[in-house]
Amino acid sequence: MELRPSRRRFLRGVGLSTAAVAFGPAVLSVADLLASAGAQEAAPTAPELAAFAETIELAAASFYGALRQRVARPQAVSAITAYAVHHKDHAGALGPIAGEKRTGKVNQLLMPTLNDQLSRAANESDVIRVAYDLENGLASTYLFIIDTITDRDTLKVAASILPVEAQHAVVLGSLIGRTAKDLTASDKDKLGYESEDRHLDPAQFPTVVTSTSTTAGKK
Repeated sequence: MELRPSRRRFLRGVGLSTAAVAFGPAVLSVADLLASAGAQEAAPTAPELAAFAETIELAAASFYGALRQRVARPQAVSAITAYAVHHKDHAGALGPIAGEKRTGKVNQLLMPTLNDQLSRAANESDVIRVAYDLENGLASTYLFIIDTITDRDTLKVAASILPVEAQHAVVLGSLIGRTAKDLTASDKDKLGYESEDRHLDPAQFPTVVTSTSTTAGKK
């Protein structure tokens, strides 16, 4: 199951046309997205990236709350219950360093994306696969953040969160049948947490979305 950003439900509320941008193995880089949109914006600052990370962590925490009702295996229940708390804690660590950029709200494009994927999950394995893809994306995002900024406080928090997201991905991967070889191979198409290639792009999942947003859609 490939996790794709979906703006359908959000866009209905603000009156924009629908758009979707794939991320995962075919994620667009920031440069690619800006080029396709004809924009020349500066790279995000450390506070902006911290604010962005807070929104996706809040979305993840909320998502795991909904996910809890869709799993029955004790191992899955235990993992999902714990991960909801972890993501809430991560958001709590990121918010203060975001300063004035902080919104304290879930990411308005990631949340409907996850809900759409969850609604299409046919069984427990499909449900866990959505969470697995999310954790790969989150871990990859922290690699991206670490490689993008030099601010010490933000780097410290991002570096502390990264291995937790990676561990989440490994545990969830084992629950959907990923073998030890799959979960340790140096193949970036399998392991989002070993590469920036699967990061959630702040340009595709902006911290604040308005009716004048011009985020480009591309598959």
